[in-house]
Amino acid sequence: MLSVLMVIRTMLSIKVSDVNGSIVRAIVNRNVSKFLKHITALALYSIPSATVNSGLEYFKKKLGLYLRDNITSHFQNRYLQGMCFYQMTNLDNRIKNPDQIFTADIEKWGVTLASLHSNFSKPILDLVLFLRKLSETLGYTGPILMILWYILSGIVMRFVAPPFGKLIAIQQSNI
Repeated sequence: MLSVLMVIRTMLSIKVSDVNGSIVRAIVNRNVSKFLKHITALALYSIPSATVNSGLEYFKKKLGLYLRDNITSHFQNRYLQGMCFYQMTNLDNRIKNPDQIFTADIEKWGVTLASLHSNFSKPILDLVLFLRKLSETLGYTGPILMILWYILSGIVMRFVAPPFGKLIAIQQSNI
């Protein structure tokens, strides 16, 4: 469901971009009736957009809760096995409140893991669908040249840019 909502969100974004372009054209042409028509369309697109965005948040949180539940069950079974809990709380003083650490870290991990799907998939999906729309409008030459330009500029930047990671590591070691 999360993937379906991401596709719908991207398609709505494309439609909203089309409407925004029409609004600008109406402003440039000083056509008040078209301007009002496109503003109304934009307002109507806001309703499904808000619904889809809320659905994305809901299903992302639901996935995070599902992951948290499964991970917690797994670690709880391991934690209570072989007197591990007793040894950590009574015999080893290095870890204070291990049960609280487990719950807090597992919650963060579940939320992060649930966000990973949308953070990884959405840019790729946006790129594919926007390139498809661009190729419908401009033909395939424009998007292909744009992709080649980004690849070429990435290669050039790789050789021209200084190694920021090493520079920051050196700076941190000197502090």
